[in-house]
Amino acid sequence: MPVFAPRLAPAAGRHRRETTDVNGSRHGVISGVPHRVTSVGGDEPPSALEGFLGDTEFTIDMSDTPYVVHGCGSRLDTQVRFHEKQDASGHDIRVWHVTQVDHGFVAEHVAAF
Repeated sequence: MPVFAPRLAPAAGRHRRETTDVNGSRHGVISGVPHRVTSVGGDEPPSALEGFLGDTEFTIDMSDTPYVVHGCGSRLDTQVRFHEKQDASGHDIRVWHVTQVDHGFVAEHVAAF
């Protein structure tokens, strides 16, 4: 499985996106591991599953490193199926399922064929 570098959440007022974490480390994304969502479309913390629908971005906490997921979400029963897109080309990178839980929202990378 290819390794993709997490993108740090931009600081307030900045539009530039980083492609590696603050230490320049690259991290893989493992299927089936839920990650806490810390924001969606600028809403911190996220307040509704509807915030993940359509073209947007959300940030997850991946081992204490913010990872920004850009793409498009659609409703799938009680969760959102979110297609992560590559910034420049718009190609699909991976698929996430976003679910509301007692303490907020989690996103889990899923194998989708």
